[in-house]
Amino acid sequence: MKLVLQLKYKFFKKRIFFSNINTYHHDQNCAPIGYYCLKFKQNDLYKYVNIKEYVPKLLKLNQLEKDSLYTIACFKEINNDLVGIGFILIPKKNKVWYDNVPVHPGEARLIGDFVLPEHRGKGIGSCINSERITWIKRDLKAKIISVIVESHRISAIKAQQKFLNSTGTNYLLKIMGRNIFSIITGQLHTGIWYVGPGRQRKWYVENP
Repeated sequence: MKLVLQLKYKFFKKRIFFSNINTYHHDQNCAPIGYYCLKFKQNDLYKYVNIKEYVPKLLKLNQLEKDSLYTIACFKEINNDLVGIGFILIPKKNKVWYDNVPVHPGEARLIGDFVLPEHRGKGIGSCINSERITWIKRDLKAKIISVIVESHRISAIKAQQKFLNSTGTNYLLKIMGRNIFSIITGQLHTGIWYVGPGRQRKWYVENP
């Protein structure tokens, strides 16, 4: 079964779009006992903590506009170690591409979620999600909140369903494991884009 999935993902990947906030009451004490969460605007997190564990993910995020990125980080109280992180991407003026999908101005995309393996299963990821959504609604004032989850990640899908509705699907068509076309269908975005080598992100159909 694992081999079948590996072969499948070389040619095709399906992802679920979530957006449109449900009625949601934020718990001010959502961080598990022994942990706490903090907000960071733009690159302030880099000045605050050693983030070597997150370097591969952050290198990708470094390519984005500095004033479009916000962070919720979770720490362990006993030694202030960083144990989990989640980012918010909100383009200011122009459409931004992240992970082969466009993010439009006025839209807040939840990206870059990560919790260290030894701290998983304690509600940290759910708390980071809760804190991000509350921050967006109260202060960042984005009109739309969205996130993309791979269709085989059942636990991640269930986690997003606590806060958001499923509103679309993204299909990545590949050749030899390399993304060539990104197809989106749904309420938030609809389009077909070439995302392969050469001319990047040429759109054939788009309804923002």
